[in-house]
Amino acid sequence: MPIAFDTAGSVQNAGAGSTLSLAYTCTGTGLALIVQTAVNTGSATNIAFAGTNLTKVISQTGDPDCEVWYLANPPTTLGTISGTYSPANEDRILVASSYTGVDSTVIGGSLTGTNSGSVAAGTITTVNDNAWVLAIMGQSDSTYTPGAGTQWTQIAEQ
Repeated sequence: MPIAFDTAGSVQNAGAGSTLSLAYTCTGTGLALIVQTAVNTGSATNIAFAGTNLTKVISQTGDPDCEVWYLANPPTTLGTISGTYSPANEDRILVASSYTGVDSTVIGGSLTGTNSGSVAAGTITTVNDNAWVLAIMGQSDSTYTPGAGTQWTQIAEQ
């Protein structure tokens, strides 16, 4: 079965508190839940869905700090994605997307690259055929232009 987009959602908060919560439902088989989060200064200390902790695979510090978390084979039920952040009272956003047809034995990733000035550049090497690459970018008051050959879907904007 090829990989296919299932659904997405997002939640954001300007300042107060240290958590974000999003009601979310995954449907289908061979599921993967990907949560991308950005916080003005700091990081997510935990991301969970329906009580199960996700695994952090990428953390990039900058302004803002961005992270990618995942859960293989999440339950197909209405649940809550909850994020806990440190320090508290920082602007933050949580973006969730789920996919069907994913080989859960090869989820993960790594990142090398730069984040300087007006250009973010990096090298991503997939290790399996038919792989998808997901990314998060964050910067207030900016416009993003994808490179040639890049399919671009904006799920949330803060």
